[in-house]
Amino acid sequence: MVFVKIEQLEQQRQRLREQRESATAEAAKLREEQAFSTQKIEQPELPDLQINKLEEQVAKSGLGYKLGGAREDGEANGGESHMAESVTAFWLDFNDKHQALCSAVDALKAEHAVGSAAVDTAAVNAQLDALVADAQQLQAITAAAAIFLPAYDVRRAGEEAANALAEVEAARGVLVPRKKFSFKAKAKR
Repeated sequence: MVFVKIEQLEQQRQRLREQRESATAEAAKLREEQAFSTQKIEQPELPDLQINKLEEQVAKSGLGYKLGGAREDGEANGGESHMAESVTAFWLDFNDKHQALCSAVDALKAEHAVGSAAVDTAAVNAQLDALVADAQQLQAITAAAAIFLPAYDVRRAGEEAANALAEVEAARGVLVPRKKFSFKAKAKR
């Protein structure tokens, strides 16, 4: 859902850029036509503010990354450096969340080691459910960042998120094993 929202914002941003370019071209054409006129030509309102508002919406969505694409600020390699900054910010955020998730799983395993005192299965299940939600959030972050990440990074982040989810499920199997199935004798009437 986040990926779709970001994609829509990126499309809206592209449309606003096109409007700005056409408005600028139109203003230049009017200046050329009326170069000798005494009338003052008004500069059309450019949608820069709307683009900034879109980037603010993306920032509020919790991703913390800027939309991909070249910047219009006149830098020679603005788009490339902007993309590199986004990729770096993604990996810093992803690695922090991944390490926190792995350390939480390890702490939970150590706390409720097999053979220790009676385990409160409801509490352990609640903790494991929270860890599953964190692992799924890693997958959602990866899917949302697929817009600006290189293909290798998308694949690697997806594999790491899937491995984290598998690790949580393995911990669930160790800490709260399912009851073994057995046939029961029919009650005699």
